[in-house]
Amino acid sequence: MSQEVKSLAEFMHWVESMRADLLEQECVFFYRGHSDASYRLEPGVYRRDQDGRSYREREHQLYEEMLRRSPAAFYEDQSLFERLVRMQHFELPTRLLDITASPLVALYFACLGKLGVDGEVMFFPRKREWVDYQSDVPDAAYAGIERAADFAFIASQTITHFLNFFVFRRAQLPKEGRHAFEDEFHGFLDQCIGSLQGVAENHDLVVTAAVLRAIETATAPFVNKWDHHFGGETKAAESSDQAHLAQQLNLFILRFYRDFNQLRDDLVGKICEQLRIRRHDGNGAVHSLLSQFTYFYFVHSPLNNERIRRQQGAFVIFPPGRTEHWSLEDAQQVHRVRIAAGSKELILRELAHLGITHSQLFPELHVQAADAKRLYQVTPDKHPRWENTE
Repeated sequence: MSQEVKSLAEFMHWVESMRADLLEQECVFFYRGHSDASYRLEPGVYRRDQDGRSYREREHQLYEEMLRRSPAAFYEDQSLFERLVRMQHFELPTRLLDITASPLVALYFACLGKLGVDGEVMFFPRKREWVDYQSDVPDAAYAGIERAADFAFIASQTITHFLNFFVFRRAQLPKEGRHAFEDEFHGFLDQCIGSLQGVAENHDLVVTAAVLRAIETATAPFVNKWDHHFGGETKAAESSDQAHLAQQLNLFILRFYRDFNQLRDDLVGKICEQLRIRRHDGNGAVHSLLSQFTYFYFVHSPLNNERIRRQQGAFVIFPPGRTEHWSLEDAQQVHRVRIAAGSKELILRELAHLGITHSQLFPELHVQAADAKRLYQVTPDKHPRWENTE
């Protein structure tokens, strides 16, 4: 059960207690407030309704439809990120989740709206090097927006390609009477095949990437062991036939590794081409590319509109790849505090004394007009219109 606060003073005491242990570290502090503590931390495009439906499979179409309907509105945007921010501003569901650098702004949103239920503020401390500027965010974070993507199909096809490779290589092993090598080679391939078959029907990218990581990581030491073994055997051979056999087996294992690396490189290229994204820095590692589709990216937003400036806004880009194995709360250190339902109105009044009001955070004219109206009550005219009684 998270701590509960009932006043602005209690809330700020909680904030300072959370920050105290981190001040000596190079951290950036982000916050998010929502009026219902039971709120699921999901962005609009992935948020499911009571029937389990969401816009997840229509994200690309939503994006393109906005550009088609109002292209001039996005002419000044310098990046895909800025276009998404603008679309979010006008309430199109996106994969962006709003956060803020201001604890007071987060507290305001935790008190706004549902006055009969507890609100919540979440505190996200991030090491400075883990927070991106928009130019630092890899293309993988945006996969599926500018071009529709089926990540379940990508995971399935990747597993199939690796399975076919290991099955084919098992059949190619020469029978040269080197039972220790043959047994270990078959054992290694069987282990890889078993792991791949175990996730063949599981399209969760976290699971797929974990299995591929284990295989990719284990292959190099296995090959190096036998490369070293056959190299030594060639030098120590007492006959040309023994030396030739050792060289042939050495060549076989090196070709196996060459073809394995070629498969990895080809798959990375095909996935990037299919999604129209630039190749990542992963030395051909398939698992590291797939993992990028499961990361949460904390991003400083350009302060190019007044609302973001006033709200000290930033965003979390949620991953395009589907996974049930972690949420933002699982993948990131999070601290929570509940805002007592009965104290929301008091806290809103306290925030207003500090200038944290709806009209301050939302500079749009219709909000300013509504706020101006709230300052005054309607009154009878002091000078009624003169009427001609003749």
